Amino acid sequence: HRDLHSFPTRRSSDLLFVIALAGLLNSCQRNDVVGLYSGFQDPPAEARPFVRWWWNGNRITENEIRRQIEVLHSAGIGGVEINPIAFPEWSDSLGIPSLTWLSPEWNRLLALASEEAGKRGMITDLIVGSGWPFGGEFINVDESVQRVITNSIKYNGGDRIKETSGTLLQKALESQSRAAEGEAFSNELFFIRLVPEMVGEMFLVKDLLPLIDSDGNLDYTIPAGSYELVYGILQKGHRHVMHGAPGAAGPVMDHYRRNVTLAYLNRLKKISEDTGIPLHKLIRALFCDSIELAGANWTDSFEEIFLKTYGYDLKAWFPFIFYESYRGYEKDKFTEAFADQVKRVRYDYNKLLVRVFLDNFTQTFQDFCTENGLLCRYQAYGTPFLMGMMEGNMIPDIPESNNWIYSVDMETDEWIWNQDHGYMIWNLYAASGGHLTGRKIISCEAMTNTRGVFKTSLEEIKRHDDMNFITGINHTILHGYNYSPVEAGFPGWIRYGAYFSEQNTWWPYFRKWTDYNSRLSYIFQNSKPVKNIAIVGPTGDIWSERGLIRVPFHKEPWYCYRLWEPLSQSGSSCDYIDEKIITDANKQKGLMKYGPVSYQALILCNVRSMEPQTAEAVSEYVESGGKVVIIGSVPVRSLSYMNAEANDNTVKNIFDDLPDEYPDRVFRVDEPENQEELLSWTEGILGKLKIDKDLEIDEPCKDLFQIRNTDGERDIWFIVNSNRSETIKINAEFPTGNKTPWIWNPEDGSRK
Repeated sequence: HRDLHSFPTRRSSDLLFVIALAGLLNSCQRNDVVGLYSGFQDPPAEARPFVRWWWNGNRITENEIRRQIEVLHSAGIGGVEINPIAFPEWSDSLGIPSLTWLSPEWNRLLALASEEAGKRGMITDLIVGSGWPFGGEFINVDESVQRVITNSIKYNGGDRIKETSGTLLQKALESQSRAAEGEAFSNELFFIRLVPEMVGEMFLVKDLLPLIDSDGNLDYTIPAGSYELVYGILQKGHRHVMHGAPGAAGPVMDHYRRNVTLAYLNRLKKISEDTGIPLHKLIRALFCDSIELAGANWTDSFEEIFLKTYGYDLKAWFPFIFYESYRGYEKDKFTEAFADQVKRVRYDYNKLLVRVFLDNFTQTFQDFCTENGLLCRYQAYGTPFLMGMMEGNMIPDIPESNNWIYSVDMETDEWIWNQDHGYMIWNLYAASGGHLTGRKIISCEAMTNTRGVFKTSLEEIKRHDDMNFITGINHTILHGYNYSPVEAGFPGWIRYGAYFSEQNTWWPYFRKWTDYNSRLSYIFQNSKPVKNIAIVGPTGDIWSERGLIRVPFHKEPWYCYRLWEPLSQSGSSCDYIDEKIITDANKQKGLMKYGPVSYQALILCNVRSMEPQTAEAVSEYVESGGKVVIIGSVPVRSLSYMNAEANDNTVKNIFDDLPDEYPDRVFRVDEPENQEELLSWTEGILGKLKIDKDLEIDEPCKDLFQIRNTDGERDIWFIVNSNRSETIKINAEFPTGNKTPWIWNPEDGSRK
């Protein structure tokens, strides 16, 4: 046993967190040990924090690029992500002209920036396009993003519908919870149906589209009964680039079509054509920011793809599958049997939407990077939709998350985060995707801040970044460093950020944090994470009942995406996975193995519905000796529309039998009642599972977090006291046998 202390302080430069490595043995001068420690003392550029370097308005010059690169290098920054963005309208341009994205002069200065960074051993990444998402003035109607927006109007028997295409469009736009994020190229009446209240059969739904005359007028008298007129408008080009710089502003492209994605990416080859330098010699990685497509939910040929995939026609279900992108599916008035059918069709629709997106955008983006000798850095989360949190993070070379500050009270002693926003969930899925695919680097757009620009202290930067490490992040991309010439004075050209600037009063001490951060990053990038437990949330149920919007995903059930906290506090660890990992994993001797990761237990959080092949895989896992905890609801039904009855029986029969057949391996547990009891409730689950822990802690504490990695025979722990003022004293037992413990201090690179 060993007492581990964290030191109370309000000055982040004094705050010491302990990293204990057991297993260096007495022969600590072996080459591999020396190499690990050497990198810890003096981390390479890829382990050092990067900055998002906003090229405000592309008002860039040679001398200023050189000056800013030197400022960043002196501060311990390892690389830059060049990010052209619109000029802040409140700033004085000083008469410096804007360059156009991918113009010969812009490309020349990009090459200059890369050369200047390279001279200092720094790395250059490049965002694709400008601002977010991918788009530009050159995107035409046929390449533009698409969505179907819907509206419903109540009618009773005898009422008369007198509408035009124009009035229907206006009412649909007014019904949206958010204003349009760009003027659409076109608006077309996509479908219009009269749906009886408490509808129970599809034949009762009447198609009114054939009744609209050539001038777009609809005149129709409602038959007896209560109805809703449900209609959809197909919009093209409804989303424009946010803060686009000259040359890459304008409409957003259709991310669901491979040819459009490739056409956009191929524009980047002009950089090499103009400079004579291969793209991979200039930049390490192309970067894609968060997926924010304003509810894009359709593309050309989607109806045909759906029919080919599932074997039934989607058109009849149009009134029931689309949803307002920030609200999700709302309570419907259907018979019970019809409501069940609708849920299944909605699942098929949303699942295919994600699949088409991942194939035609995410995988295509990764393939382009690979073919051109580049790495792919990609953020799989977004708004309003989450387009495949698990698989999306398994595709790119560098999965990336996003950590926010000032989304919660920053003055509390206890570290807290905003579950509505969900940024720690994005961390965990990015980390899980990286763990399962063996990625070396899992990065995070860190300290994202759109308010309180002048509030952020080094203490808070350190505090929040330590928790990024705890969730599995191992590289920090700071948000951000504003391109701002000396002549702009204080505060300069500012778009966003925590004011990472040489004009900040704490800048002289900033190097202390960058060194600390990079030592930890180096260790985590060059070791293997240990994760004992796989957690699955009710993603299929949410897609069926709420859609792809992100807030239900983060919050339903509330405890699912808080479990990583008490597990870490109790000395254990977890990844969040999806059904595909369960089906594809190798199950043997009580372990679920996927890639380099082996899980000792599986937790299902209120999963009411499941694919039949997943249920069969869970059964196989249990039969091999695996342990499963079922929290709340037990899976009793399948998800998809076709062959529903047979698939339901498969799922139900498996989960009816498993707890009885394997009472020592399958455990039913009630949901925790509240946040206050979550830690003790989690300890109860670990007591049932009786699996190996990373660390035995005698009295788990809500402020103390830990993670464990391995490097060959060596074991590594990172232990954090997240409280900003309270000291924690614990007794901890490390499961390392006779190995020799070393403490490596990431503050100064020393060890003892």
